[in-house]
Amino acid sequence: MVGRESHVGFTTNPHALSESIVRLARQQTATTRTEIAEATAAGKSIITQRVAELVGAGILIDEGTAASTGGRAPRALRFNRGGALLIGVEINAARIDVVATDFTGTIVLQTSEEHDVRDGPVATLARVIDLIDRVKHALPPGSPPVLGVGVGLPGPVDFTAGSMVSPPSLPAWNAYPFRARLARALGTEVWVDNDVNAMVVGERALDDDRSLQNVIVVNIGLGIGAGLFIDGRLYRGSDGGAGDIGHVAYGDSNVPCFCGKTGCLSTIAGGVALTEMARSHAGGSESAILGEVVRRAGRLTLHEVADAVALGDPFCIGIVAEAGRQIGRVISLMVGVLNPSLVILAGELCVDSDVLLTAVRTSVIAHAPTIASRALEIRNSRLGTWSGAIGAAQMCIDELLTADRIRSWVESGGRAFAEAPAVVAPAVSARPVH
Repeated sequence: MVGRESHVGFTTNPHALSESIVRLARQQTATTRTEIAEATAAGKSIITQRVAELVGAGILIDEGTAASTGGRAPRALRFNRGGALLIGVEINAARIDVVATDFTGTIVLQTSEEHDVRDGPVATLARVIDLIDRVKHALPPGSPPVLGVGVGLPGPVDFTAGSMVSPPSLPAWNAYPFRARLARALGTEVWVDNDVNAMVVGERALDDDRSLQNVIVVNIGLGIGAGLFIDGRLYRGSDGGAGDIGHVAYGDSNVPCFCGKTGCLSTIAGGVALTEMARSHAGGSESAILGEVVRRAGRLTLHEVADAVALGDPFCIGIVAEAGRQIGRVISLMVGVLNPSLVILAGELCVDSDVLLTAVRTSVIAHAPTIASRALEIRNSRLGTWSGAIGAAQMCIDELLTADRIRSWVESGGRAFAEAPAVVAPAVSARPVH
């Protein structure tokens, strides 16, 4: 039974009450009409009416009687997590990942394609539209409807405008109306955010401990960025630039950065820097494993560096460990300021090896204030390189399940969600196929 102390706030707005009911059912905080009435401080009759509307729209499922604690057994409710699909897209420097998921984040279909984001927003938009169309057409007959599309972009984003804001390495993307153009092409609602912010959403949504309120995700790709979930909310900053740690001037380095400054963290510890260092040693005596990896792949990217680390290449292990130590020192500053309970490392260097993780963890413990780090957990992402795409899909949920949208679904008299899940999800691979 849910006690009075858990009130989510009663309101006379019936659709705001419906939003609260859906949230309670999603979180499994209250699963019967009686529990919902206690959690919201609303009368049982109005709860019964709102629940009937939500069941009619397919958003909630009436599962029949629940266990009785005395008297007539109550009827249990659950959120229809598999009754609709979401599509998530992550666009990074060298690849586009697309997933279709249910409302739990379980992947139904996934696809990936190599793409150079420097080709510009128009070319990238065309590839995203094509990949989404492929995913939609590959869904089995009878699949639930796709209700929204989320996109993670590789740079600072104005969430309201749905466009990137002065991305240091991608000037052609500045203010390009990516969300509006994609929504027009698809005829579906679209939300756009920074790719690392999407990762934070994905990691939290699929983590066993949903109570975590202060989480930082650090993505180490060609550049370095952080997503911040602080006091239970995604923190974007005043202009969408929060967490852009790759362009923080660090140490005494005078290496020029493509942002126009010198000594940025990305220039000494980002994927571009690591790939250049590896390229100068590929095939040498201290990097024979990397040489073999490059020979088989026919190229040298961060993916090959990660493979060489996993296979035990001494040179690649050394440069990744040093990068981890430098990244860890910057993370230690964030830990001292924000005091998170969890730091998650994401990106290809964190999939098949703990080299980067060990170096980051050691550096943070050595440099962060003890009071802020003594209970801190630092670990690799459990979603592999799909965390951004999964998070982009999950990002849609809070935007979809609002009072106004629930009102439109209820007033339309139709079913927003399918009656039952129609798709069985395959296993998720850790890495996109190259």
